[in-house]
Amino acid sequence: MEPVLPGPVFAWVFVGTLLGFLAVAAVVDYRSLVVPKWLTLPMLALGFVANGVLGGVDPGGAGGVFYGLLTALAGFGTGFGLFFAMWILGTCGGGDVKLFAAVGSWVGPYLSFLLLCGTLVFVVLVTLARVAYLLLAGGPTELSKHLAKPKNRASGTEGLNRPRRALTSYSLPVVLSAASILLWHFKAKLLLAP
Repeated sequence: MEPVLPGPVFAWVFVGTLLGFLAVAAVVDYRSLVVPKWLTLPMLALGFVANGVLGGVDPGGAGGVFYGLLTALAGFGTGFGLFFAMWILGTCGGGDVKLFAAVGSWVGPYLSFLLLCGTLVFVVLVTLARVAYLLLAGGPTELSKHLAKPKNRASGTEGLNRPRRALTSYSLPVVLSAASILLWHFKAKLLLAP
């Protein structure tokens, strides 16, 4: 199951809108270390609307509005389930779970799985780039300062009260993964290749 994109205009609007949402999420997450609900909830709702409308618009399509809504629901469940498991393991935050669930509502279950694989590859690449930058900018001491748990100023002990900046978040790797995988997967519908 994947989104029905009946023509290049629909395909570009669909992919462009999703990538726009993800770019905003990456910027907000970088600045505040939070993927806010005011972004993920409308993104989730628009994923259902977009798939329902596109399923209904497709002439002689794969099942109409019901197919589009089912694709969005299955994608939501897949995206939520994959990142919820990662959240349980402590490798991502709740905002990341909501963001990927919203992405799933746009792309369906198959592409959600591909996007997760791509995201994990980009997480490694972005983390390695960040470590290299910290080492080049300030040496091992800068990297160790960055990785150290912040001190709780009131008690002088290591605390969990203040968040520390991670080496990377998931928002930027999700954008990079979505851009590369969606442009490749829909290259014919986007008229990028014959």
